[in-house]
Amino acid sequence: MKEDKVLTPNLDRLASQGAVFRNAYSTVAVCSPNRACLLTGQYAMHHGVLANDTWLMPEKATLGDICKANGYQTAYLGKWHIGQTLRDTAGMSRGYVPPEYRHGFDYWYKEENHIPFDQPTFIGDSRVSVRIKGWEPDNLVAEAVKFLKHRDPVRPFCMVLSFGPPHTGGGTEFGDRNVPGKHGFGYGYAAPFEYEKHYIPGTDYYQSPVRANVLPISDYEKGKCVQGYFGAITAIDEALGRLLDELNLCGLDKNT
Repeated sequence: MKEDKVLTPNLDRLASQGAVFRNAYSTVAVCSPNRACLLTGQYAMHHGVLANDTWLMPEKATLGDICKANGYQTAYLGKWHIGQTLRDTAGMSRGYVPPEYRHGFDYWYKEENHIPFDQPTFIGDSRVSVRIKGWEPDNLVAEAVKFLKHRDPVRPFCMVLSFGPPHTGGGTEFGDRNVPGKHGFGYGYAAPFEYEKHYIPGTDYYQSPVRANVLPISDYEKGKCVQGYFGAITAIDEALGRLLDELNLCGLDKNT
């Protein structure tokens, strides 16, 4: 039974067709170490990424390394955050990842930072990011569809799609909406308005926005976060639907 009121028809569709993990545990509840856990299948004490922005060393085998070694076409699209240049240097934008640290992923479309709109992105081997206009999940799905259309249909492929939202973000297009009190500085939750409008303040979404086992949050944070956070999830859901439709068109819906 669905336990929340967030509009996610495509995630529900995906869940109905595949395996669903009803309990999930993070061995390191911070971004970079946990991402390295997902890619390596190892605990942080073994893969060595113990804090954010720490490099995952090339000798550590990942899903991408193993798939590439076995003849797969490999692609990584979106947020990476397991090692990147932290500041601009001559001829290199902040967030650049050298090829030897991409862990077997050849088709490279990597984001620079937390900007849900107009995200700076590294494409291929470019050391300088380019700003991709629009909502980040829409751009990532469009790039994923492009990869699916132009891949070698004879060879297997491994494609990782890594959305940034609904993580907090900022940027010139963000403004000051949905900013929780503990952050400030224009750094909060956002989605295109057509998705945020499903969750206008004062509706029942604000009465119980979290499940019963989650500690209460203040009314101020609730009122400032729910519209952007839930709106982002619904916007991602619609983008995911376009990807699922493309998999169907490619005849891959039963072979992924």
